Amino acid sequence: MSEFVNLTVQRYGLGVVQEWLFEVWNEPNCGFLYPYGADCCLDAACGSQSVYFQMYNVTARAVKAVDAMLKVGGPATAQVGWLSDFKSFVLTNNIPIDFMSTHLYPTDPNVPKTREGFASVLSDAASIAQSMGLSLVVTEFNAGLSIDASDGPYAAAFVLHQLVAFQGVENVRVLSFWTFSDIFEEQGFQSVPYTQQFGLMNVYGVPKPSYRAFEMIKGVESMGDYSVQSVSAVGSVDVVAVSAQSKNGNGVVYDVTVLCTNFDVRGNEVLAQMVNLVFVNSSSFTYPLSATIEIIDKETTHGAAFWMFVGRPTYPTPNEIEKEMEVSQLRKVPIYFLSTQNGPALSFVLSPYASARIQFRVVMG
Repeated sequence: MSEFVNLTVQRYGLGVVQEWLFEVWNEPNCGFLYPYGADCCLDAACGSQSVYFQMYNVTARAVKAVDAMLKVGGPATAQVGWLSDFKSFVLTNNIPIDFMSTHLYPTDPNVPKTREGFASVLSDAASIAQSMGLSLVVTEFNAGLSIDASDGPYAAAFVLHQLVAFQGVENVRVLSFWTFSDIFEEQGFQSVPYTQQFGLMNVYGVPKPSYRAFEMIKGVESMGDYSVQSVSAVGSVDVVAVSAQSKNGNGVVYDVTVLCTNFDVRGNEVLAQMVNLVFVNSSSFTYPLSATIEIIDKETTHGAAFWMFVGRPTYPTPNEIEKEMEVSQLRKVPIYFLSTQNGPALSFVLSPYASARIQFRVVMG
């Protein structure tokens, strides 16, 4: 292991490699390590636990032998397994560790089938890491396994819902979505463009609704020095409002973005919802006549919908792929403010598992 780490340092430079996170193995509690098993197991009776702990010991010390500032961690388990046992092992034996890592999916058997179930399990896991003065790194998650989730708006709504569900959840350093593309080595390559594979893009590079959800979030990040104004959840509807402040000759300018979802986990009923956003305490604001809204739902920003419309071809034509790409794009359309006694308001309908991004600018003199 030391030789491999030395090679990475030689190629990329020590300063770069010091920013990396060396995660030891992958899901050792799922039968991928001797003694092999057929399924995931979570407790100390899991046959590979002692083997993995010894492998982590050797690997962590080998990484640190190259440079003490290199970061190494584990146990990289499925379903947040072994975390307490792993904590005891590394502390008792004074083994190097810089972060704790694990995987979790909302469809895992240990996750409550509620809107907040996924975040609540990771909050408990993050507390274990925090008790060691470490961060939690989640190197696999998505909207769910073995359900109709990955290709449609459900996954986008799940992603945006976590902005609300994770409020108050501290110490999670990384949430890494599995995976970026449907082109990957696990379980064989699928030629059909949409088969509920895990990727954010299909095999032709067409972004799925989940990809566009991250694009919505990235749009907030690109606002620069933004601040969160409001986070709320009512029933199945989540709302996150943020603003960025700047100045011009007319006063203070606020660029506002509001992210909304209509989400609940599979198996729980979700109905179309009328969303009314009222901007209170706004007497000193000059509001525009309109904002823009972008929607992700079963008919909009949904490349698979066009693919289904043309007959679900196993091998779509170049023109069909181009049309899928076009349909998958986020599109801004105007939405107009209403005057109410409580302040300017925006009203719109979110269908089940739909997501929306609303943007506008206000000026305060």
